Amino acid sequence: MKRSLKKQVTEKKTTSGGSPRQKLMPATDLVPSLLIAAYIAVDFIPGSNTADVMGNQWLYLAVINLAAILFLSVEKRTGNLPAIKNFLQSSLSILYGALFVLAGISVFFAINRTESLVCYARFTNTLVMYLALAILLYGRTNLFKLLAQVLSFILLIQSLGTVLEFFKRSGDTDISTLIYSLKGNAANKNIFAASLVLKLPFTIYCICYSKTWSRIIHVLVLASGTLAIFILNARSAYLGVIAELMVFLVLFSAINYKKETAKQIFSRLAMVVLPVILSFFLSLVIIKNAISLQEQKTPYGTVIERLGSISLTAEGSNARLSLWSSALDYIRYHPLKGAGYGNWKLASIPYEKTFVDDLLVSYHAHNDFLEITAETGIPGGLLFLSIFICVAVYSLKALFSKNSGRDPVLPLFSLMGMVAYGVDAFFNFPMERPIMQFFFALLLALSLNGYLATKKTAESGRVFWKRIVAPGALILLLPAMYISFLTYKSLIAQTKVNRDMMSDKPVTTWPEISDAFPSLPNINMYCFPIGHIKAFYLMQDKKYDEALVQINQSAGANPYLTLTEYLKAKIFLATNKMDSAFIYASRAFFNKPRARSNYEILNDVSSRLNDTATLTTAFKEYTHYRNEPWAWNRYLDIMMPLLKNRQPLLVLADSAVKLFPADTILQQKRNTLANTDQSSLITKSQEDEFRNYFATGLEAFNKKIYSVAIENFTRAAAANPGDYVAVENTGVCYFSMGNYSKAISFFDKVLKRNISTDGKSEFLKGVCLLNLAKKQEGCYYLKIATGKHYSGAVEYMQSNCK
Repeated sequence: MKRSLKKQVTEKKTTSGGSPRQKLMPATDLVPSLLIAAYIAVDFIPGSNTADVMGNQWLYLAVINLAAILFLSVEKRTGNLPAIKNFLQSSLSILYGALFVLAGISVFFAINRTESLVCYARFTNTLVMYLALAILLYGRTNLFKLLAQVLSFILLIQSLGTVLEFFKRSGDTDISTLIYSLKGNAANKNIFAASLVLKLPFTIYCICYSKTWSRIIHVLVLASGTLAIFILNARSAYLGVIAELMVFLVLFSAINYKKETAKQIFSRLAMVVLPVILSFFLSLVIIKNAISLQEQKTPYGTVIERLGSISLTAEGSNARLSLWSSALDYIRYHPLKGAGYGNWKLASIPYEKTFVDDLLVSYHAHNDFLEITAETGIPGGLLFLSIFICVAVYSLKALFSKNSGRDPVLPLFSLMGMVAYGVDAFFNFPMERPIMQFFFALLLALSLNGYLATKKTAESGRVFWKRIVAPGALILLLPAMYISFLTYKSLIAQTKVNRDMMSDKPVTTWPEISDAFPSLPNINMYCFPIGHIKAFYLMQDKKYDEALVQINQSAGANPYLTLTEYLKAKIFLATNKMDSAFIYASRAFFNKPRARSNYEILNDVSSRLNDTATLTTAFKEYTHYRNEPWAWNRYLDIMMPLLKNRQPLLVLADSAVKLFPADTILQQKRNTLANTDQSSLITKSQEDEFRNYFATGLEAFNKKIYSVAIENFTRAAAANPGDYVAVENTGVCYFSMGNYSKAISFFDKVLKRNISTDGKSEFLKGVCLLNLAKKQEGCYYLKIATGKHYSGAVEYMQSNCK
């Protein structure tokens, strides 16, 4: 490149480490610098309007990619031509491109091709970002110092904010809740901690190659940055810091031992190591003090305690071991094809049958190396691993090259970052997150440029390189950008429905949600098919036929979650198609027995069919995985009206009380069974009659038709004399009508049985007495309700019994 093409307005000198120092920026570097700054700004893109911040951030990166490619396609700088040629011919780009192509091929074999396309759009964004950053930085390694200073400044802002927030809230907030909330602008604290770790090499560079006054500032940044990382309690981040320091200590000493005295080397190493050691010991004091203020035991601890729990035999590692084992088993049976790029979240579900509760999904293998192998086959996994090997080879060759024109700094610090990224990729899923993918693309670009600076590369390039690459990048980017936009819109819609899907009483209505979702993705962030979400709202309006259409159309989006079977069982139960309800309820539960919703629907169907054998089998299966008081209560509730011989249930209740002595509801059921008069046992027809009357009574009560409600609750009580709730509800009806004397007579019937333990009858009787101007007696019953922890009793007593 001729000097006339790029008029230099900088005065360069060489620091003690050989890094160039510039006073002014060349005019041709202004727009590239702004574009790189725009990429860095992804760290600050908020996500308050979407269910996941990554929707906003991926769309933002797509827009910046478009701007960068358009700039490179029109920029007159002829240096771009050899840059593109050298870039495309490098081993690193060939390996990364091959992985991209293989991932694209895997889309055609994916379990859910739509979801695969959504994830592939993110891969496309990262690949184009790597292309853009590599070309923007080509021949501009002088920008590295500015880049390092900017990232170091961001580290200062983020780390100080984290430390100050921890100090502010540690005295009055549960430490688990507090640490989970310290996530910056990332999705969680682990991603945030990993992004801080990836900024450390840039701060360390500033320490080693800055003037004395600014060096002191960066030493303080390093101390605050590592302190924030230690406070965040992310074990993989701890390992990332250790790995970065080891690489720095070894390689920095190796490349400088002939150039500088031992004292000079040691002084610069000390400026890096001592702040980390200081923040380490400071974090021990801070965390121990915060834990001492906690009333309950916390899973978090000091750096030493958290590092000790990394052992594969430690309790905290069991979940990751299960995830890794699942991925390895899937790879064993799918060595070449895989599940399809981005589809491990679906393929993993059958493996999670025995260790994941409810309809939750692990989403990731917590190891990108295993996950991408499970999705694209062993060839894809080897290509991904080879990228890290290639970066290591490039960096080491560049560091120890005899080419005097090289920059000896760039390869060291980019290698430090890639090692830290590799550690995070081994334990987490940085491939999913925009902030982490920006650093991945940046570190690859820096590694490539550092290596090319040591090689005899093409000094000229043909125009067709530029004419092919720019349009090619746009052809890839524009569909990815459109998919990112649709995903962003979907995440906005998901903010309305995700909460409803976990609730029996949704806030959003079908008209609000019917047209809210775009054509893709076809699953939400919890892996629920969008069609199933729509069916959920249709079911609320009793539009069962329309709901079934939605369920059948979207069943293939996630065939393993059992949500299809669960919703169909609900519909068939509601429409009294019991055979079909039983088939789908059984499929749902026995394919995912740790899901409470699946257990409930099978119980509901089986009790209607008087199928005590299935009820018992389901109870044993559920409690094998989740031995919870709720399950015992549920089983006893259902079996008590179905079995004439109460002795086996009494034995079961005795066992439950021994297992869960603090559960007052179980104790209540045990007392009911022990005191039950055998003559009061009811038949199946009586049980059905009781349920019908009870349901009708509830419906009338909710509509405030109290006379009808009283009539039906009275008939329900007559059908099942052993049940006290119908009697209590009759009293509630009279209470709601303002007939307090009549209400008290029914609450007295409940209290006389000495079975109820929740304090409701005592509370309502107390309120009735207060309304009848019998304050002393009313407050007496309110006090009893308070002792039984009835909701609202304390407040009511404080207001009326002073």
